[in-house]
Parts: sequence; C-alpha cells; structure tokens
Amino acid sequence: MIIETQKDVTAAVLSELQRAPDARFKEIMSAFVRHLHDFVRETKLTEEEFHAAIGYVIGRKAEVPPGTSVCIDLRGPMSHRWDVEVTDRARVVDWRKGEPTLTITMPGATFCRVVGGRRAWDHPWVRSATVVEGDHDLAAQVLANLTFMI
Repeated sequence: MIIETQKDVTAAVLSELQRAPDARFKEIMSAFVRHLHDFVRETKLTEEEFHAAIGYVIGRKAEVPPGTSVCIDLRGPMSHRWDVEVTDRARVVDWRKGEPTLTITMPGATFCRVVGGRRAWDHPWVRSATVVEGDHDLAAQVLANLTFMI
C-alpha cells in the first residue's frame, strides 16, 4: 500500500492487524488504532512534540548517560532519522559532530510496531529486522523503553 495521506496510515495499520489470529485482539487493537490516530489528527500533534517525547524516552526512561548520542534510523516507506544527544537532558538535534555512540536502524513499520506495543523489542521478528551499531546493552535499554511513547 502506498501511503499518501494521514488516513492511509490508519488503513495500513488496520490492514496489518487483520493478520492477527485472535479475533478479540483484532477488535480491541483496531479500535485502539482508530482512536489513537484520530486523536493525533484532532490534536495536530507536531513533529516538535514528538521530538520532545523521543528525547524524554531516550534520556529519562532508557537512562542513556550524558555524553551519549543515539541515532534512530528508520528505513523503507516511512524513513526518518532522529539524532538525539544527551547532555543535562536528551534532545533531538539537527546536526551532530562525529559518529553517534549508538545507531539503531530498522524499518519504519517495525518501529511503529515496537512503539505501539505490537511487538516486544526482543521478539525474534524485531531482532532480525533491527541493526545495532555500538553498545548492544544500551540499545536494549532504548528499545525496551520505546513502548512508553504511546
């Protein structure tokens, strides 16, 4: 499916949910996705607000130490890259000096599944789609806390 509008994202997620074997799970998650996506559209959640959330997750929830930089690099149709530097607090930066301490590369769809709690970060399917460059223990801390974003 080619995603051209915000509503196409919802349709794509709902389509993926149809593959789940449990009917009750599909019913609950489909309602959750529809309401969550409607909420994001209604409140006009901004990229800056999302940046604040991802900075919070990496700096506070994952307890990434000061002096560390983390790159989350999404690939595929939903490609995006966040560079987060941790000083007194973590923040997304437009430009970073040098190589990051940690780079986590994964398909955008995998990121959405992890953030939304659809797949645990250590699920074999997620692990096989994720490339970690740098400290693997630190990557586990970051990935384990991504579900906090919902």
